[in-house]
Amino acid sequence: LQSFATPQGTAYAIESKVWLAPLDLGVSQHAVLCIRPEEQVDIHGLVFYLRCLSGDNDSWRRANRSFLQAIRKELLIWNTLKAAERSTFQQRAEEELQRQ
Repeated sequence: LQSFATPQGTAYAIESKVWLAPLDLGVSQHAVLCIRPEEQVDIHGLVFYLRCLSGDNDSWRRANRSFLQAIRKELLIWNTLKAAERSTFQQRAEEELQRQ
């Protein structure tokens, strides 16, 4: 987890090497999720950067459909959380950043 400044405020990035299912295809990727504030108040934009590390391109593209659908599902769940629950997660993320 990283944080960095933008003209609109603090942005965050999470990056990881991800192995995509089905694992027997040997498809892996470098994934970066950037969450940054937009010009509108209380609106954040998400940007994914994905780079294939192993496996063929067709398998990588197919496997990413499931991966991105899983991320989308988590974002939909996030939208159902109450403000207090979101605040708890945001506080935990801030604490994690301070430990680094």
